Amino acid sequence: FLAVQDAKNPKEVDGFARVSFVWLPEGLEGIRRRTLEVSWPGPQGPSSDLESIARIPGTDRFVLLESGGSSAKKRQFKRAFVVEIKQERLEMRGFVELPEAENIEGSAVASTQNGLVLLWAERSHGKNGSIISWATFDPDGFKLGATNTLFYSPAAFTGDGWRPVSALEIDSKGIVYAASAYDPDDDGGPFASAIWKIGRIDRSAPIAKALSLDPKPELIAKADGVK
Repeated sequence: FLAVQDAKNPKEVDGFARVSFVWLPEGLEGIRRRTLEVSWPGPQGPSSDLESIARIPGTDRFVLLESGGSSAKKRQFKRAFVVEIKQERLEMRGFVELPEAENIEGSAVASTQNGLVLLWAERSHGKNGSIISWATFDPDGFKLGATNTLFYSPAAFTGDGWRPVSALEIDSKGIVYAASAYDPDDDGGPFASAIWKIGRIDRSAPIAKALSLDPKPELIAKADGVK
């Protein structure tokens, strides 16, 4: 698996993992992890608070998204990096700047007849819903089209401590899923999660209408103890 870690910039510029390979157990050695070397582009340099990763369909390229939160006065980290796996190395291709955002925790990429579409959503801690944004995405020219938005609210599990969106995913049929998470802002927990079927991507529709949300999200799983 390719995984991202939420090291901050400039607080944790050196010596902290930001991207890793993770291998499932194949024996008594258990889970293995290796930090990857990444050539972060200027002028801001190393990533800050990577919270989300999305695969570009049909490729070995991925989009790594900074959360958008600023860890230094008057600085915003809201880059979406395009990287590619080459055997067991990671090559940086470039990045695109997202619109103003705060605490992006969900992202996904879909392939449509009008090109690739990048979706992203903020966690909206303690609120009853989150804005899901999407735009055309050119991972070769590092360009993002006009932003479109819809308001998404889970059917339950909102309010104090809940994060309406902690992950987004799109399956091969275009169905869109979202995770909600409970986090009391304490590293010791307790934590909980809920997984929802929330809508779909229409691959033939104009980009502005590519995402449609169901009138009521469908709860398909609950996971206590994790987020």
